[in-house]
Amino acid sequence: MGGMERVHNVLKRFANDTGFDQSKFKDLVEDTNPDTAIAILKEFNKTLGATIETLNAEPSDKDGVGKACHKVAGSAALVGFLGIESLARANKRGDQEITGLVARLKAAHQALTEIL
Repeated sequence: MGGMERVHNVLKRFANDTGFDQSKFKDLVEDTNPDTAIAILKEFNKTLGATIETLNAEPSDKDGVGKACHKVAGSAALVGFLGIESLARANKRGDQEITGLVARLKAAHQALTEIL
C-alpha cells in the first residue's frame, strides 16, 4: 500500500473525529510528501504506545507523566491530533486525571495500528 493510499485511509478513518484536524494533517502531507507524512504518523503511533505504557505503569509519577504528556502533545500537534494535544497539555499541568487521556490515546493507537 502506497503513501497516498495510507493518507486517504487516515483521513477517512478520522473524518468524524472532532479531535483530529484534517487540514493540519493535509498540511503535513503537502509540506513533506505522502510517504514522509505516513512515516511521521508511524512514529507518532509509537509515541502513543510508549506514553500509554508510561501512564499505566506510573500514574502517580508526576515528573514522568509530565514528560510523557509533553512529548505526545508536541507530536500530536504536528500530525493533527489536536484533541490529544489538548488533553496531554491539561494533564501535564495536572488539570485532569489521566484516565481520559489514556482512553483517547488507546483509541487513536488502536485505529492507527490497524490502518498503518
